[in-house]
Amino acid sequence: MIKMKKILFILPLLTLAFVSCNSQEDPIFENSAAERLDISRTAALEKLVKDGGLWAMEYFANADEPGYVMLFRFDKNGSVEVSANHKWIDGQFRQERSLWTINSDNGTVLSFNSYNSLFHVFSDPANITGPNAPINPDTDKDIDETGIGHEGDYEFMVMADSDENTMRLLGKKRAYNIYMHRLPSDTNEKEYLENLTNKVNILDSKFKTFILTDADGAEYEISGLAGGVLSQFPRSVYDADGNLIVEADPVSQTTTANGIFTYSGFRYAEKYEAKKADDSEWEVPEFFWAEDGSLVNTEMGLRITAPSPVENMSDVTFRWLIDPSTFTGKLLDAYNAASAAVLAELGTSNKLGSIVLDWGSDTSNKMSHRINGSLGTKKCYDYFTVAESKGNSFTTTLTGSNSTSDRYNKQVPELWEFKKLLLGSYDVTNYDPMTPSKIHFSLKSDPASGFDANLQ
Repeated sequence: MIKMKKILFILPLLTLAFVSCNSQEDPIFENSAAERLDISRTAALEKLVKDGGLWAMEYFANADEPGYVMLFRFDKNGSVEVSANHKWIDGQFRQERSLWTINSDNGTVLSFNSYNSLFHVFSDPANITGPNAPINPDTDKDIDETGIGHEGDYEFMVMADSDENTMRLLGKKRAYNIYMHRLPSDTNEKEYLENLTNKVNILDSKFKTFILTDADGAEYEISGLAGGVLSQFPRSVYDADGNLIVEADPVSQTTTANGIFTYSGFRYAEKYEAKKADDSEWEVPEFFWAEDGSLVNTEMGLRITAPSPVENMSDVTFRWLIDPSTFTGKLLDAYNAASAAVLAELGTSNKLGSIVLDWGSDTSNKMSHRINGSLGTKKCYDYFTVAESKGNSFTTTLTGSNSTSDRYNKQVPELWEFKKLLLGSYDVTNYDPMTPSKIHFSLKSDPASGFDANLQ
């Protein structure tokens, strides 16, 4: 019995010994938490100042404003030169130097720790003032944002990123993903920002609506794209014969988002879910500039352009001035014959002048398409309807003329023959897919015969 007790007493001791040995596992990290933070801080600091330290920041302050591109040139001495030309400094290019630092605060934090009017205007809680200040639509008075401001961040968590030329930041308050991209140190900051502004301003023309077409041919109308705060809704879906398949509802299916234009293209501030005509949702991705100036996402087969020229012709506010020097083929022959006949019949004071495609009240006092032509000081109106066919094609039908045009159409047969040819079936194309202020018409029956028209 005594021997058994000794054996039982020894077994627990051996067990404890083995447990004690096994508890000495290899550490998961080679360094302590403090050491890892210090390594991360040093790496971020060195990355920011490397190769001249110039970065383009894609900044978002809140969900109601577009993103803003600003440039930051980081210096090893703890200073940073900020370059900007956003609307909150009246769109004028300015540069201002301030301080920055990398801190360790539950992670690596980039902090802009001294006031910079170009950048901290977004995190300043003061009331927003100036020509771009938000207005209450019910009172047409300034909204008092005192204590709130733009609600933007000036401190950012530095997120892990393997790309040496990109840095992803996370706003400490708003939690927006803020991206920075390294630029060559010899980049001219003023030219960089002005070129980007000019690229975007091209979109801010008379064409306020853009069309997103998906891989299946479904279309979505987008407004506010140029301003970076957009709304989007689907159009109804039709089959090849024009029969309605799915009827969309612009009221209930409109979705909104804010985004930012960059040299690469356009991206949204956050994940953006839009509505399809059948009321299902789809995630709209980032878009990139194509060579022709449109915005595309080739992976998903998406393209954003201005409306087709046929659609633009239906806008009653648009006037399209025909450029006579661009007439070709049959149209050139008819125009030359009409011009010569008008001079011979009516004299130089009544020569054939400008020809405009626009809108006006017809003989029944209804708004109608018209050929607005001049014979000296005399105004000749020939009214027509437009039937849109598939794609960018249309056919015109004469519906009447004012008394002046009717008289001279009969008096100068060559003028009337020219107008009849002008009132034909056309294929119409935009010269620029995003700002189609110039369009080309070619006769469907004779594509070599055509002309250009410019938006007035």
